[in-house]
Amino acid sequence: MRHLWKVAALVGVSLFITCTVLASISTVILQSSVRETAELESWEFEGFTFNHHVLPSEKDSFICKEFDLDYTKQAPIHGIAFKAVPGSQDPELILQMRLFACDSIGKKGYYHCEATPAHCQQLIFSWVPGQSDFILPSVVGIPFGPRGFNYVLLQVHYDTVLFETVDNSGVVITLTNLLRPFDAGYLLVGPASSNISIPAKQTEFVVSGDCPSSSIASIINNIPDKNSMKVLASFPFAHRLATSVSTSLVRGGSIYNNLNPNANYTFGSTGYSSSSAVILPGDQLITKCTYNTMSANSTTTGGYDQSSELCFNFLLYYPFGPSRCEGNLPTNLPASSSRKRKSVIIL
Repeated sequence: MRHLWKVAALVGVSLFITCTVLASISTVILQSSVRETAELESWEFEGFTFNHHVLPSEKDSFICKEFDLDYTKQAPIHGIAFKAVPGSQDPELILQMRLFACDSIGKKGYYHCEATPAHCQQLIFSWVPGQSDFILPSVVGIPFGPRGFNYVLLQVHYDTVLFETVDNSGVVITLTNLLRPFDAGYLLVGPASSNISIPAKQTEFVVSGDCPSSSIASIINNIPDKNSMKVLASFPFAHRLATSVSTSLVRGGSIYNNLNPNANYTFGSTGYSSSSAVILPGDQLITKCTYNTMSANSTTTGGYDQSSELCFNFLLYYPFGPSRCEGNLPTNLPASSSRKRKSVIIL
C-alpha cells in the first residue's frame, strides 16, 4: 500500500510539473502573439523618398514627386508621427520639405514645382532645418486610406546648387491601424500671394489677410455633427524678409486669442508651435506678417521663389474637413478682448 501512495505522489508531481510547463509555454506563445499584434498596429512607412535624384547646378529650385499609396486603399489608417530625413551631402542645401495630399496622380517622375500643382493643395507635413520630429496628440491622426489620402506629393526646396548633386531626401511616417478618435488636417490662412506688394526700404511693413466669419461657418458646417473646431498647432510660412507671422482669433469684434503667441519669424528655422484654441461659427481669423525690406532696392511682390514673399499660416485642427481660406484686409487689427473667456468643450 505504501508503494501505491509513492506512485500516486510521483504521478501527481509529474502532472503538476507538466501542467506548469505547458502553462508557461502557452504564456510565452500568448505574449509573443500579443507582441506581434502590437507590432502590426503601428509601423514606419519610408516610401516618400527621392531615390538618388540628381540635382543639376541651379539657383533656388523646387523639385516635386508624386506617390500613389496603393495599399492604403484597403483599410483606414492614421498617420501619427512625421520625421524628415534630409538626404543631401550638403546639410545646408535643403531649405524645406513638405508633403501635400493630391486628388490624383498628375505627373510621373521628378519635376520643377515652384508652386504646388492645383491637384495637390492639402498640406500633410512641413519641415525646416532644426525642426524635430512631429508627433501628433493622442486624440488625432492624419487620415489615409478609403476615407483619407491616397495620393501624396513630396516637395523639396533647395538653395543654390553649385555642382551636380545626388539627393535621397524624404519623409518617414508612422502609421497605425488603431484609429484615433478624430481626423486632423490643416487650414491654410493668410493673404493671397497674388496681392502682396511690399515697398523697399521699410523697417516694419505689415500685410494681413482674413478668414472671414462666413468662411469659418462654412468649414464648420461641413464637419458632421460638430459645431466647432479645435486648433492644435500652427506652422507659419514666409520668406527671408519676414520678421513676424501671427494669426489672431477675433470674436465679437475683439481679439480673443493669439494662435501663435511667439510671432517672431526667421526663414529656414521657424517651425511648428503648439496652440490651443476653439473656433466657433461667427469667429474670424486674421493673419498678419511684418517685413523688413531695408535690404531691398525695389518692390517685393508675392510669389514662391526666394525673390518674392509669402504670408501663410497652416493651422493643424480637428475635426478635419479639407479647406483653405485666403483673403486681404487693412492692416489694422481689433483691440484685444478684456472679457472673461468661456470654456468650450469640443466633443
